[in-house]
Amino acid sequence: SILAADADSFTHETVPIPPDDGPNGPCARSDRSPDHLVVGARAQTDDHPTARTGPVRLTELDLGRFVAALCVVAFHYTAIGPLTRIGSIPLGPIAAVTRYGHLGVDFFFILSGYVIMRSTDGRAASEFLRARVIRLFPVYWFCVVVTGAIQTASGGVQPLQVLANLTMVHDLLGFEHLDGSYWSLVVEVRFYVLVALALRFGRRFRAEQLMSGWLAFGAARIVFEVPQALDDLLAGRYLHYFVAGAVFHRISKDRTVSPDRLSLLTGSWVLALIQSWARADSMVSYFGITSSPIVTCVIVTVFFGVFAVMARSGLPRLRLRVFARLGAASYPLYLLHQEIGYRIFDAWTGPPALMVATVALMMILTALLVASRVEPAIRTRLEQHWPAWSRQASHGGNPQLTRAHAPA
Repeated sequence: SILAADADSFTHETVPIPPDDGPNGPCARSDRSPDHLVVGARAQTDDHPTARTGPVRLTELDLGRFVAALCVVAFHYTAIGPLTRIGSIPLGPIAAVTRYGHLGVDFFFILSGYVIMRSTDGRAASEFLRARVIRLFPVYWFCVVVTGAIQTASGGVQPLQVLANLTMVHDLLGFEHLDGSYWSLVVEVRFYVLVALALRFGRRFRAEQLMSGWLAFGAARIVFEVPQALDDLLAGRYLHYFVAGAVFHRISKDRTVSPDRLSLLTGSWVLALIQSWARADSMVSYFGITSSPIVTCVIVTVFFGVFAVMARSGLPRLRLRVFARLGAASYPLYLLHQEIGYRIFDAWTGPPALMVATVALMMILTALLVASRVEPAIRTRLEQHWPAWSRQASHGGNPQLTRAHAPA
């Protein structure tokens, strides 16, 4: 999930990056004709104020990311938790709202498309993949080890399953998720692979052409039966969100809504509504809860509206550093909260509201600690030990560029 997107990538021409992000923060790039950029082409920055004033950050999107993560936590703790693990906790009135919290992942996918489109500017496929690995895996490895250790100690899983989950492609190896939240990371990885392939082999195409083809597959899979392996590879159930996010980013670069972009956004929105309506109907069979297809579609439409306003005219400026820290904590919060939270509920008997609030606060504080202390330490070691040949290949063998260019 863009949970899988890195915390330093929410950039735009509005809010300076906090000083503690240091030289590794990304520099915003822009050009005058993004519709004519080939995939991965380096954007021009000489005429853009960001090129002179330094990197900037959209902390309002950090806040949105954290709120979306909290929605997912609320969904797991108060909507499906009572039906699966927590027992007969009387949370019906709360669940009437939080049953829609799973849509926070949909928000993450749109945000992921936005961030990843931005991070491809001027990058080779190997450089792009290196940046993704360095951003995603430090926190992920830590959370897998912690979750796996707790489950292994209680006899819930075998060590081999923990090791397989460290790869983030454990489903391809035939292993189940240690934590149910990992499913969205698998979708993210497929998206990254597709982007890397486009950077490597699709440079003669415009980005809009590639997105149109991907979106056409999304429409075709609804009408025709496609092989499951192909559907999984192309992230068929969620590709419209990635496409929408990518288009919103391109609009944000020059505030221009061309016919091609409008068509892509309209197609993405329609596919999102179709999928959301069907998913709302399946909530009964999958989770045992009912949800309104109309409400589900309205919430998804609001997501599109928020990004449309942000891309076209900008969101209200929220210049609080705490939002950046909360945004960084959303990724470990998402990874840690579900399985560990359920095990705490299993071992603790108390007032339902107090249980949920206490465990949620514990997870938030833990996520803040992981984001501020654990992730930087692991990430630094990973950067230091990244194969030298890979770093040089990313920059045409120029070691100076390798040292100067940090992953976004």
